[in-house]
Amino acid sequence: MSLTFASWIVVDRSRAPRTVVIEVSTRCNLSCRHCFRRFSRLEERLMDSATLREVIDQCVSLGVERVVFTGWGEPTTHPRLLDAVQELKERGVEVAINTNGTTLESVADELVELGVDEVIVSLEAFDPGRYEEIRGVSMDRVVGGLEALKAFREARSSRRPRIVTHFVVTRSNVDELRSFPDFAKRFAVSKLVVSHLVPLTASMERELACFSDPACVERLERVLEEISKYMFSHYFEVYTPSSRPRIERRCPYAWASATFVGVDGYISPCIFYAHDTRYSFDSIERTIKRITFGHISDGLENVWRSRDYVEFRARAALSLMPSCLDCKLAHYCEPTLSNERDCWGNTPTCSHCPFSHGLAVCPL
Repeated sequence: MSLTFASWIVVDRSRAPRTVVIEVSTRCNLSCRHCFRRFSRLEERLMDSATLREVIDQCVSLGVERVVFTGWGEPTTHPRLLDAVQELKERGVEVAINTNGTTLESVADELVELGVDEVIVSLEAFDPGRYEEIRGVSMDRVVGGLEALKAFREARSSRRPRIVTHFVVTRSNVDELRSFPDFAKRFAVSKLVVSHLVPLTASMERELACFSDPACVERLERVLEEISKYMFSHYFEVYTPSSRPRIERRCPYAWASATFVGVDGYISPCIFYAHDTRYSFDSIERTIKRITFGHISDGLENVWRSRDYVEFRARAALSLMPSCLDCKLAHYCEPTLSNERDCWGNTPTCSHCPFSHGLAVCPL
């Protein structure tokens, strides 16, 4: 597939994505106050066995390198998750699971035995009291799961799964990050990924978002500098977000050659565009409409190589669209209020995506 942009010719020879993100569930056992689920009309369901079977078979036959189980629900709520993991691992596919960690203890032995490559645990606090305030459940369940993972890894002399902590920073939890080095050492965590909150409303942005408060941004930079000093001695990585829109944009999914398969089998360009939602930046509330390019039953290769999807990925990868988040006319612009179109004529558009600006981080 080749496309022409002005005097440039873009050629995509890939048969399939390198990474496939599979949403096996839109159910969740938590109700976190910052979650997209609170402001979406999301039907809670599980991916049916036939669809899951189809996705796995196509990933294997097309040579997909990595599968990530995540989405708008908790993956471990799906009763066939471990069966799917086993099939993928037996066929040589790298597997990662993004989880809230509350059910880890019940599956820790299997995750180690099956050779899961990475477990990404979402945490917004390391203090039990703060964690319970944010997540609404006791942190003991997460701690028990991480302890079990560590014990089973040690028992098998295994380095897998690699443990990653995904931390959504807000005005109220910045100082929690100071506790991460001790937390990382205790549970053998390999990496910390810090992401800004994507606020769902203007009021949430005013009350919680760190990026919109200069004092919070200063505190965050100071704390990240402090904990980064421990990187080498504790052998962990730290990913830090941008706190304002950046000139050089980078679509995480396009650059990782990744796609998202929703719980109903429809294929979206990323997790952010997988369901209808909304969010706020600089007090501008924007509507996100679900974007799909086909269904897994159409064939992953056919959808991936369709002209509309190839053109969308090329525009996203090369940032061939306006940058709405730092545009001085954003407060007066009607197209910027949704992802359906932009002032350059792109339909749909990623022109105001907080993930491409590095403000928020995709679990890839």
